[in-house]
Amino acid sequence: MNVVIHAVFALLGTVLSNYAADIPPPNDSDLLPRQVTVSREHNAYYSLINIEKSLYKPTQNPDLLQDHLAGRKWDDEFVAEILSKNQQARKYFHEATQRPQFRDPTIDENGEFSVDVLMAASNIARVNSLAAAHSFRRGRQKEALEEALKIIDNGQMIQDSQGTIVHYLIATDMKRIGLERMQRIAESTTLSPEILIWYAGRLERYKKNEAGLTAAFTHEYAFFTTALDGALSGNPKSTTDERIEPLRKYSFYFQPNKTKSLHANFVRGQISDVGVPCGLRRNAEIKRLTPSSKIQMFVTENLVGRILVDIATPPYWRKAHEAKCEDDLLVSATQALLALRAYKMRTGRYPTSLDELVPRYMRRVPIDPFDGRLLRYSAEQKMIYSWGTDLADWVVKEDQDENETKQRVFPINF
Repeated sequence: MNVVIHAVFALLGTVLSNYAADIPPPNDSDLLPRQVTVSREHNAYYSLINIEKSLYKPTQNPDLLQDHLAGRKWDDEFVAEILSKNQQARKYFHEATQRPQFRDPTIDENGEFSVDVLMAASNIARVNSLAAAHSFRRGRQKEALEEALKIIDNGQMIQDSQGTIVHYLIATDMKRIGLERMQRIAESTTLSPEILIWYAGRLERYKKNEAGLTAAFTHEYAFFTTALDGALSGNPKSTTDERIEPLRKYSFYFQPNKTKSLHANFVRGQISDVGVPCGLRRNAEIKRLTPSSKIQMFVTENLVGRILVDIATPPYWRKAHEAKCEDDLLVSATQALLALRAYKMRTGRYPTSLDELVPRYMRRVPIDPFDGRLLRYSAEQKMIYSWGTDLADWVVKEDQDENETKQRVFPINF
């Protein structure tokens, strides 16, 4: 059967190639990654790389650490063991925050890199969150907030690192760990309102993450064009589906410059959406270019190029935008919770609206990154909330999936 299909493609390709022409090379100067050079002494990577060899993770009951982080359990002996055996790893993590930048030197021109450093940093972020909880329980509340900020700092540095989308996503998850710890601290802290207001203002800097995501998209474009050029030169780094290999010699089925242009326009669309509220994104859907019908494939110009572009635009690209919106939402909600806690400590009541917090407790009411409007707040239901990507008021939906609701609803537990 495959022989017949290839024969049909060969026949049609020979005929149709007489009527197909590629375009000149596209101008993609706007998509070239910015070259960043960071000296070893200024690069947080060289602190984080040491974590892996000194990281301790409990082998029995791996969910126990997560139970502690979520506040479902507290075992002093377990916590002491985790913190003691990760003392050196945490030292490296803290050392990283003293360096001004992060740059992963293992990223090569094909987008391959060692993920071990990122995973080790993500794991020690959880340990540092546990350390923050431990300090808080011992009455060292400001120290606990500083430990949470170290997690957010390292996550922000990796977000801004001109790395790949994987770097951006893992860094965003690290920031989430630190922000959730700050939210838990806000629930029962006795620190002065002035201190809480200061930390709420400090969080404003962590919303500036557009440049990192934009750079990640340009890197992904560069990786694609490098791989495509390598394949055309006969030296591909990765194998391509054998079924489309014979079609490359037919210009109707494969036009390299049109392929680059397709991918460039797609990446430009993704970059144009960086910073746009997630529910209002113009390029939210990743449309597949490859026809689903084999009949259509026979007469689809630049079929191989379309397949390659589809392969180069995996679904997790969309998650990068949503991760940014979730990140911004977590920062805004944490700011609001700290400000509300300070307000409640001073007045003994909740404000009727977040407007009452401005300007004494917050410079402005945070924006909901999903629809671009002001963040929602309900004094009666004691919650801060967002409408989410579908722009529907989830709070009033009784049948809304509980797990989804938790991602965008922040209860006020004080």
